Amino acid sequence: MASHEHEPKPKANAHPQVQAKPASANAARSGAAALPARKQGPAPVSTAGYSPETLAFGKIAPELSQAAFRPDLAAPPTSSQAQPVQARAATTPAAPREASSPDASGQPGEVVQASLLGGIVGGVVGGVGGMLVGGPLGAVAGAAGGAALGHALTSDEDEEPPTVRVSNRISDPPYGWTSAYDVQVNATTIDLTIRVRLDPQAGVSEDDVADVQTRARTAFRAKFDNQFVFTDGETDFALRTDVEFVDSGEHAVVKLHAGNGRSNLSNWSVERPAETFAHELGHQLGLLDEYIDAGAPSRATGTSPGVHTDHSMMGNIHAEGRDDAELKQRHGETIAGHVGAAVDREFTVRRR
Repeated sequence: MASHEHEPKPKANAHPQVQAKPASANAARSGAAALPARKQGPAPVSTAGYSPETLAFGKIAPELSQAAFRPDLAAPPTSSQAQPVQARAATTPAAPREASSPDASGQPGEVVQASLLGGIVGGVVGGVGGMLVGGPLGAVAGAAGGAALGHALTSDEDEEPPTVRVSNRISDPPYGWTSAYDVQVNATTIDLTIRVRLDPQAGVSEDDVADVQTRARTAFRAKFDNQFVFTDGETDFALRTDVEFVDSGEHAVVKLHAGNGRSNLSNWSVERPAETFAHELGHQLGLLDEYIDAGAPSRATGTSPGVHTDHSMMGNIHAEGRDDAELKQRHGETIAGHVGAAVDREFTVRRR
């Protein structure tokens, strides 16, 4: 339930609710290769011993042939000539994930090493092939081309995708709150992470905190993780969700109270059922309450448009059954709309 709401009363009636989907846009990226500096006027060199084909090519590309005849002119590029890294929009750093998560991949050092190795191997192969076909000049050109190709084939494939902050102001009059979490779009998954900092109040022990963290995470993953597939027209992405309890860098702060008091997005009680915590984390994803609340115009009665009695995870889970509570298509569409707006894509949604 929202940050100023109380938990639901036990009765509610169904009425459909339509969720809007945002428009999309395509993100643009650009990058340009730096041109190497040109060497000035080398001294004349002897062409004795070179084939007519090599000398003929030298008339067309004298600078390249000079590099073949004079290895000292084929110096490695300076740092200012290095290929630039592709530009990307500023984003928040990727939060650490468990080793078993779907996006686990090699470390950055491994990517650099692979790229370097690919360039070396490509250069050697290209150089040997060029020597066999075109003599010394072909060796130089082949080595350069092979190194570039080897680097290209190994440098981008394992690059870590950016982590994007999704943040929206949610309104369910008279209540309102900020939904915030991080997403990372991988090859076949969208990893969504909520970071919560618990603030223990009087009478709450360290064991209480650890117990709530364990039960809340277990329930949230059981009800929210891997429930939807997002599609952008080309690729299917499984929506993977998780909650991390942190000491800093949080998306939300929750006061943790002793006892069995009623809970909302910002206040939890240690003795509440685990599904209550999962329900409140649903608000952090931007989902609205769906049970009767006389103080909320859209949910004032059982026939109000915001009320659903279809075993919704955001409905009256205590009256309808916590075990049967689940996410619905409308919930997936809400999340997809927020995520799509943040990453400049338009997603359609289906249940798994």
